[in-house]
Amino acid sequence: GDLNAYLHSSLSLGGSIGGAFNSGPSVNSSSGFYQGAEGSSGGLYVNLFANVPLTTGGPFAVRAGGLIETTRSNFDFSGTAGGVPTTSPGSLGQTDVLATLSFVTPISPRFLFLVTPVAGGGWLKVDGNPGGLSFTGTKFTPVVGIDLSFLQLISPNVDVVYTAGYRYTAPTTFNTTLMNESYKVGGSNRFMVSVGVNFNNTRPAGLYMPKTESAESALYRMQRLFFP
Repeated sequence: GDLNAYLHSSLSLGGSIGGAFNSGPSVNSSSGFYQGAEGSSGGLYVNLFANVPLTTGGPFAVRAGGLIETTRSNFDFSGTAGGVPTTSPGSLGQTDVLATLSFVTPISPRFLFLVTPVAGGGWLKVDGNPGGLSFTGTKFTPVVGIDLSFLQLISPNVDVVYTAGYRYTAPTTFNTTLMNESYKVGGSNRFMVSVGVNFNNTRPAGLYMPKTESAESALYRMQRLFFP
């Protein structure tokens, strides 16, 4: 497969697996009794994605789509409860649903480079009782970020994708087991790396290039197909 084939597949979908590192946001109770933070943590990262062709602009092909991703990590809360230092175990599960806009350009006959801004929201589930009170419920909060990917063309219908990504999760507030008391969780930064597989539907005949064709030639043919 080549850039033309990738661009003209009416649907591309796939999934990735890897790891995530979370910076550890602040955690403070609404009364001020507990003040602290989640510890930095790492955990499993998994995603599913799909996208469709949109347009071309300059050296880039543009695809729009969606991404569902999930992470889970364990950490220690560290802070003070009533002025007394305390630590306790906790965990975070987060599932994001994000819109994606990928800018794709060839860097060699068999590799594409993708820059993908993402935006949407995530459901957060925190477990633990850092100030003596336990978190309750699940909260939805905005999430934005960006992915940088290399896509290796393996066959007309299968590609391998290597991705490094960043997410910012906005602050949110959780209820606790005590009425009128809540935990305010600050914004967090998350970094991910993953490897996945991208599947394309049947690509139009005549769009495949020999392995010797240059990336520049592939881009030219792509532009001619969009703007004859």
